Amino acid sequence: MKGVLEHLSDVATGPDLSAALSAVDRSTVDGHALVLLLRARARQIAHEQAQLLADLVALTDTWRAEDTPAVLAEHAAESSALEAATALRWTRRAAESWVGLAEDVVGRLPAVHTALMAGAIDLPRVRVFSTELCAATDTAARAVANRLLPDAPRLTTGQLAVRIRKLLAAADPAETAKRYHQAVADRGMLASASSDGSMHLAAWGLPADRAAAAVERIDAMAKAAKCAGDARSMDQLRADTLLGLLVGDYDGPAPVHRRGVVELTVPLATLLGLTEQPGELAGFGPVVADLARQVTAAHRNTATWRYSVLDADGRLLYHGITRRRPTAGDAAHVRTRDRRCTFPGCRVQASRCDLDHRRRYADGGPTSPANLHALCRYHHRAKDELGWQVLNLGDDHHLWTSPRGHTYDVHTEALVPP
Repeated sequence: MKGVLEHLSDVATGPDLSAALSAVDRSTVDGHALVLLLRARARQIAHEQAQLLADLVALTDTWRAEDTPAVLAEHAAESSALEAATALRWTRRAAESWVGLAEDVVGRLPAVHTALMAGAIDLPRVRVFSTELCAATDTAARAVANRLLPDAPRLTTGQLAVRIRKLLAAADPAETAKRYHQAVADRGMLASASSDGSMHLAAWGLPADRAAAAVERIDAMAKAAKCAGDARSMDQLRADTLLGLLVGDYDGPAPVHRRGVVELTVPLATLLGLTEQPGELAGFGPVVADLARQVTAAHRNTATWRYSVLDADGRLLYHGITRRRPTAGDAAHVRTRDRRCTFPGCRVQASRCDLDHRRRYADGGPTSPANLHALCRYHHRAKDELGWQVLNLGDDHHLWTSPRGHTYDVHTEALVPP
């Protein structure tokens, strides 16, 4: 049985894979083989979901047939959603969402639909492509999708969304800047009651630089309270700090007497106006070149800055003694280089991560950027206590091995696309 499962990845999605899966007795396979089974079944599910999207488009097209009255043809998508909602006992909104996704992916992003049909990507990634590319022209949307589809299977939805935004910002900076400024103009705030009686407070359309600085300052104040012995969790402390500052009854340690830290990575050529390559706001994603220049000019004398110098390929140039704890310069270098936790799929920003020795200090591993990488506390524990192993194949390439023997490649994206 294990030998059969080893070859499931070679079986094409559709009837062949369905038959192979139906013959598997999961009670006879070990943990390693079960992971192979998970992967194969997920590919088959993706195939069936692609077929469902195609079915919905076909149903919608029946309302556009030549013998359909014009008044009904005009409302083809609505009629299709109503039929699907009734037949499948979906809510109206769910049906409309499925029909809209189907028409967008099958008609506008056919390569994405083909990848779903083959099981190369799953439905959540398809939704990311559709959502992030909704405002782009058809030509730009297809170009970005075609460029990212080869990498999409190894990216989480969060990573994929950031890649799409970065490519769109580079491809059409004027349109991206226009959408950004319109979003800021439409900013607002909402307070709503949750089903449990608590309140939900949200704001949208905030300027990216000021919002990032506000989040960093709240996080610093919460950490100060935690270091002072506060028993609340960090999430509770962040929420209570925000509410206390807004209401005016903050009772934690003295507020941080500084502005929030703005951590923006920008190619020097962008600041000089020689290129329109986007910058990146730590923890939040890409910002168009024009906005990066504005943020730099606005904050250079009012905020704490961390500068990064990049080479022609967008990699961080080394700046930087053997000790257990890294120097401030080395720590800054590693966090700026890695930007996020280096575990597969993790999006925790490096400023909130531990700096872990790839080769343990006790085993002679040096405390240098080459032997350090960013790991969030959860994945640091996974490496130290739960059997995960990591092999460094270069500053931008890590190979992780799970306790079950599966390997996962992690490639840190260039700070600026070459």
